Amino acid sequence: MSPLLSAEDCLLEKSYTDCGYSQGKDDDFDWEQINTKQKPSSDPWVPSETCVSVSSRSWYSTLELVS
Repeated sequence: MSPLLSAEDCLLEKSYTDCGYSQGKDDDFDWEQINTKQKPSSDPWVPSETCVSVSSRSWYSTLELVS
């Protein structure tokens, strides 16, 4: 994945697809975007591969791996 927009233009409130990210069709790695104003739990059942980013506006954006 590589972004099409600069970091200033691509805020967590936007869809990752709006920022130029997309699912690869030739692999088994799938993800879905979840945006929330509440901090995601640190549940031990959440896979360690899950990526979490935080913006300056207190939005949390999580990429969850889907198997």
